[in-house]
Amino acid sequence: KWIGNKQRFAHEIIAYFPEKIGTYFEPFLGSGGVLGTLAPTRAVATDCFEPLITIWQTLHTSPTTLNQWYTERWNKVMSGEKVEEYEKIKASYNAKPNAADLLFLCRSCYGGVVRFRKHDGYMSTPCGVHSPIPPSAFARRVMEWHKRTKGTKFLHMEYEKAMGMATKGDLIYCDP
Repeated sequence: KWIGNKQRFAHEIIAYFPEKIGTYFEPFLGSGGVLGTLAPTRAVATDCFEPLITIWQTLHTSPTTLNQWYTERWNKVMSGEKVEEYEKIKASYNAKPNAADLLFLCRSCYGGVVRFRKHDGYMSTPCGVHSPIPPSAFARRVMEWHKRTKGTKFLHMEYEKAMGMATKGDLIYCDP
């Protein structure tokens, strides 16, 4: 999940796209709901938030690593005191923002919606009341999204640069 995620509306949004698209560009990637639903043959997906793009790059290059990150944290949370272990992962992320911690926090935080303080990027969302999905279910989702995004290049960059890469016949989907 990601704030403003369009996964529920992705089919409706895609219905407005032209039938032929050169390269699909999504410069405000977030959760990639439209990208994953469209599953284009050729795409460039970018975001300025480096830990998020690292998650996507890892999905693309090493889905087993993504599963390992999730499983390691899931095991800690499920074998210990859930809230205490969650807070340790959150503290690790806040001390040094990284993709592995962010991945688990996104899947286990309250309401599934990560919140960051604007002035310093501190992730403040408490632990969710639900139990995070088991690693086996997470792994199935990872493999499905790995397939859907096979033709995508994931790049860490500002939206202006990403949009500047498009040429005639390409489609830029902006959902800031």
